Amino acid sequence: MQTVGNILPVTFLPIEGLVLHSRLSNSPALSNYSPFLQTYQGGKTPILGQKELTRMGYSLAAYPLSLLSASVRAMEECLEKIGRNEVLEEGVDLKPFKELKQIVGFDEVEEMEERYRM
Repeated sequence: MQTVGNILPVTFLPIEGLVLHSRLSNSPALSNYSPFLQTYQGGKTPILGQKELTRMGYSLAAYPLSLLSASVRAMEECLEKIGRNEVLEEGVDLKPFKELKQIVGFDEVEEMEERYRM
């Protein structure tokens, strides 16, 4: 079975496949590995809650396509507003700029600029 570091990735499995993958991942031969689930709403892999996944033996789950899909939807909605000549509102359509600066690391960049200013 292909591994990435000490994780056994799985994607696009129906529930039966998830159960089998979890059991295989938790076998003594693979005891140094953690089962990893990557899932997407609308795909073959069912969307399960964290408690259910933990019960099945999964220690890590990722939702990259779900997050990308949510981001694309938000971008489309903002572009539609811009196309209607509407103004995007901070706190409604946009993260407050102060929060955005923290998330992307602008604060650290500004601190370094101050520290190394010539």
